[in-house]
Amino acid sequence: MSIYCFDLDGTIFDSLNGIYNSLEYACDKFNLKLISKKNFKEYVGPPIKSYIKSVITSSINDKLINQIISEFRIHHDKEGYKYYSIYPNMIDILSLLKKENHLIILTNKPFKITSRSIKYFKIEEFFKEVLCPDKSSIFLQGWTKGDIKSKSNYLKYIERNTTKKIKKYFVGDTISDYYATKENSFEFIYASYGYGKELNFKDLHRIKKPLDLNKFLKNES
Repeated sequence: MSIYCFDLDGTIFDSLNGIYNSLEYACDKFNLKLISKKNFKEYVGPPIKSYIKSVITSSINDKLINQIISEFRIHHDKEGYKYYSIYPNMIDILSLLKKENHLIILTNKPFKITSRSIKYFKIEEFFKEVLCPDKSSIFLQGWTKGDIKSKSNYLKYIERNTTKKIKKYFVGDTISDYYATKENSFEFIYASYGYGKELNFKDLHRIKKPLDLNKFLKNES
């Protein structure tokens, strides 16, 4: 058995259309304009607040940012996520991995929309745990007091609660996903088909499509 943690946006979900459409809806509310969807793609993944000033062409203050994000959430949590798509063959791969391994979702997305989207696309059955920055699906017994619920800290927590013999992987598409594995025993599987900028580190496993995860199944058989 191995542990596979999966990021969502750019790894399991191609969520560009859903996120862009909801942010465009929010911007229309305030007569603001977004950059093109093509240029927006590189920003998908981190929390929206971290890049919102870079994707809106007008100058915006903190109060307006909060209002835009609020409108974005309303639309996205109700309709936007339905415009996601799952990358080709991902469901087949998850089904195969689940048979012998422990699968976990580890994402920057809020828990509410994460739960709603995986249920809508009927993939919640593959995952034993869902870990988000605001909440997790399990009680974190032994969580270090004061630690924020970041990807890095979640990986450290999983490491503390599993034996060293179990192989651990984190599948993600951005450099921040890669860095989350640097202080623990997780190996990084880089989904180069996702949204992140090209990574060329030597200590990662590169997959160009979800089907490439088959090689990990073969290694463990």
